[in-house]
Order: sequence, then structure tokens, then C-alpha cells
Amino acid sequence: MNYSSEVERDYDVRGWYASVQESRHDGGTPGETLVKVATGVVIRNPFAGKYVAELSDLTNPSSAIGHALGERAVALLGNRPVESYGKGGIAGTAGEQEHVVACITTVFGDPLR
Repeated sequence: MNYSSEVERDYDVRGWYASVQESRHDGGTPGETLVKVATGVVIRNPFAGKYVAELSDLTNPSSAIGHALGERAVALLGNRPVESYGKGGIAGTAGEQEHVVACITTVFGDPLR
């Protein structure tokens, strides 16, 4: 399944982003390279600037976001094992924190794990 296409079907995607950071030495004893990757997607918030009690339009399809971002992160890691992960979001100036939370609930998180 192409999860990125599924995300773009359910959300107005403004952009996909990815980053890889390789730290070879961070002031301590030199050791193995620490690789961190970050993936993200920017979507238009359909509820920006207004109060909406029912946020299921953001929550229900969010598993596709978890799948798509997870696949992209694993690809960036190559054959390196995944040791930990985090998730977060930004609501923007006209959004509410609840709008972000609706997108990164367990529905999103389970596929990412």
C-alpha cells in the first residue's frame, strides 16, 4: 500500500520533509556514529480559526500518516536498527493544540511504532 498517497487523499498536504543527522563526536569519548532521522508532513488544518467539537476528520485517517512517516524514517536509517522514536506537532497561529493531538493519537502512533 502507498501510505503517502493515502495521506494525500485524506489531507491537503503542503509538503513532506526529512532530515538525517550523523554525530561522530559530541565532546565526549569518540564512539559509534549516532544517527538521528526526522520525517514530517505539513497539512492544511481544516479547522484553523474556528472551534469544532468533533475532530474525527483529523483522527480517523491519521494511521496513514503514522505508516508513511515511519516508512520514510526507516528508509533514511538504511539497515540501522531503530532504537527510539518520538512524535510531535505544531498547530500554527490559527490552530489549536487539540487539532495537533487529534492527528497524533494512538491511531497515528500504533503504525509508527
